[in-house]
Amino acid sequence: MTEKNVLQKALANAGSDDAQVKSAALNALARLASRTAADSLPEQERAAIFDAAFAAVSDSRAIVRQGAVRALGEGLISAYFTAEQVERCHKALRAILGMDNFDWDNAYIVRAEAEAYLHRC
Repeated sequence: MTEKNVLQKALANAGSDDAQVKSAALNALARLASRTAADSLPEQERAAIFDAAFAAVSDSRAIVRQGAVRALGEGLISAYFTAEQVERCHKALRAILGMDNFDWDNAYIVRAEAEAYLHRC
C-alpha cells in the first residue's frame, strides 16, 4: 500500500464514530508524519492531516484525543504545518495542560501527549 493510499484511508477513518477506529486512524496519521518528509506531501494533504487531528482534539473520548494530540505533535516535529496552524496547536496544547485559564484535560494520557509536544510549537 502506498503512502497516498494510507493517508486517504487514515483521513477517511479519522471521521469514524467508532473510538477505536478513529484513534487508530489518528495514530496512523502520526506515524505517517513521523516517517514522511513534509516536502514529499502537498500542502493540501498536510492541511487535511491538521484538520482531521485538530477536529479530534475536542472529542469526548480520551483515546481519540490522545491520538489527535500525537498526530498534531508529529506534524509539528516534521514541519507539516503553516505558522497559523502551529499557533493553533500551541494554544490547544496549552489549554489541554490547563494553562491560560483553561481547565486541564481530565485524562492523563492526553495531558502527557500534550506535554511531550508543547515545546515543539
